[in-house]
Amino acid sequence: MINAVRSLHGYDSVEEMSVTNAWYAVGVGNQFVCPPTVNFTNQIVNTNRTVVSCSNLNMENVTVTNGATLTIEAAGDVIFNGDFELQLGSEFEIKVNP
Repeated sequence: MINAVRSLHGYDSVEEMSVTNAWYAVGVGNQFVCPPTVNFTNQIVNTNRTVVSCSNLNMENVTVTNGATLTIEAAGDVIFNGDFELQLGSEFEIKVNP
């Protein structure tokens, strides 16, 4: 189940945390520990991509190109450092997860 959630929602997603902790609550596996910060650095995004974080997300030196859409889902702060380039025809979206 955890691998399925990772495939659908990404590593360290709020959904992964929920499923992992549900299993932990009934005595299966370890409790999910959310990393304090997820780093998304030195990336060229040329196909649609979603980056998920159950905590803070640092973005640095990111380019979105080729008409791709970059979606950010974070439960904490989204912090931009360095360059961020969104080329013509590409899209960027931030979703806040409670």
